[in-house]
Amino acid sequence: MSTSNSSPTLSVACPACGERLAVHAETIGKRAKCRQCGKVFRLVGEKNPSADAPAVGPNPDPPLAPKPKPQPTTVTFPCELCETRITASIADVGKSTKCPDCGRRNLIPAPTIAAAPKVPAAMGGDQYGLWGVDAAPDDVSARTPMLHPVECGLCQTLMYATDAQVGKKLKCPDCGTLTLAHARAPVKARGPVIVPDGDEYQLDEATAPIARPAYVPLEQRGVKWKREDQRDAEGEDAEGAETRGATGASGGESGEGPRRVVDPRLKGDHYSGGRPRMPRVPLVQGVWRMLLTGEVFARWLALSAVLTVAGWFLSWVASAMSANVFLAIPMFAAGCACFGFWLIIALPVMLAIVTESSEGNDRLHDPPNWMSFEFAQAFFVAIAAAVSMVPAGLTLKIPTVWPQEGHVALAAAVWLACFPIAQLSNLEQSSAFAVFSPRLASSVFRCPGPWLLFYLESLLLAAMAVAAGLAIFAGPASLLLLLPWLAVAALLIYMRLLGRLAWWLAETMPAPDERKAG
Repeated sequence: MSTSNSSPTLSVACPACGERLAVHAETIGKRAKCRQCGKVFRLVGEKNPSADAPAVGPNPDPPLAPKPKPQPTTVTFPCELCETRITASIADVGKSTKCPDCGRRNLIPAPTIAAAPKVPAAMGGDQYGLWGVDAAPDDVSARTPMLHPVECGLCQTLMYATDAQVGKKLKCPDCGTLTLAHARAPVKARGPVIVPDGDEYQLDEATAPIARPAYVPLEQRGVKWKREDQRDAEGEDAEGAETRGATGASGGESGEGPRRVVDPRLKGDHYSGGRPRMPRVPLVQGVWRMLLTGEVFARWLALSAVLTVAGWFLSWVASAMSANVFLAIPMFAAGCACFGFWLIIALPVMLAIVTESSEGNDRLHDPPNWMSFEFAQAFFVAIAAAVSMVPAGLTLKIPTVWPQEGHVALAAAVWLACFPIAQLSNLEQSSAFAVFSPRLASSVFRCPGPWLLFYLESLLLAAMAVAAGLAIFAGPASLLLLLPWLAVAALLIYMRLLGRLAWWLAETMPAPDERKAG
């Protein structure tokens, strides 16, 4: 910045240390650095008529002496072994102290005194005015020459050309390539941003948005609808009662009291608040709802057809074993493999019927895949059936005077008594091998009614199935093809009853934590 003897000088005090500076009037409003403490501040001062020389005269006021820094009372140093920071008193310098973490003895060093910052000499005296980008005063901007940016076409180095260099080639300082300098594009003045009168957007009041409806969850919405339907039904009932009362008072035909009118949509409703509502006797009421659904009916058709083919194949192999044993043995193995394949696809369906029925559902919400080999689910039923065969087989070893048919019937009855306990036990404990649950076994004595009704229905179902099978055996040989269809139907009904028993026990038996608290 050039200085002139004719320009007046001003006296400016540093806001940090109070050092007085003599500056020119044209530098007022700019930033400068104090030569004493190095503080950068904006120049603000009053005109000093007596100081008209460019040189800085004697300070009118002596500078304030900086306050001495207080002496430290503690010293902090790291441990030589574990780098733990240790703080000791300044009076213990030269002594040894013990590390609180590792126990190593460390010598307390003297505190290090930070050296005073060195301020360059150029930071004192008159300073050039500083301002931000495009924030220079108007008089300075008017005197500043216009620079035009030029980018090197080879290395993209940014250069600036003056007005005199526009239209000429500039040599790149990095790669030496000559680049033609073009004038800076003129900045267009911004037009008015306000929309003229009459051109504003007009809003149609008829298309104003309506109030946003309140969100109602689906479960609460369903309960609300059911309650409204019930209120409508009760309203119709009240109207009918008034009509019948008026008719009876006027000498009508009917003189009986009013009867409750029930909405037909509520007659089949067995859900309460989104949760299935258990009927009074689950083993009697609502048993056929799941069995008559399309999913279960289709599974019955498919399983019966596959079992029919497998049974016919095994019977054909058994009849052909006397003629050619070497050919019949591998064919018999193939037939057993087909029967095992049927078990793998049938047992998951039966288990799904039990689990869905135990939750009060009347349809298979998550049925197993048709051709998936879900061995884990099949093991739940297979292991429970195999374990139940152990006590049933032991009954065959008991010597009795009964005929062979009675002995077999006793073994079947023992199996029917043990299988529900084993099946529901492994389902309760979520393990196929946990075939005994003390809590489930105690339900036989705590809830004898559901168990007794289930066993009676199971014996009745088994008796009906055996009677139908004997009738088929007594008839023509072609009727034997109906045996698989009868067996699959009996199994599905039995699994449905077992699931309804589990639902009844779950609603009747207290929770484990409640039993402990009681």
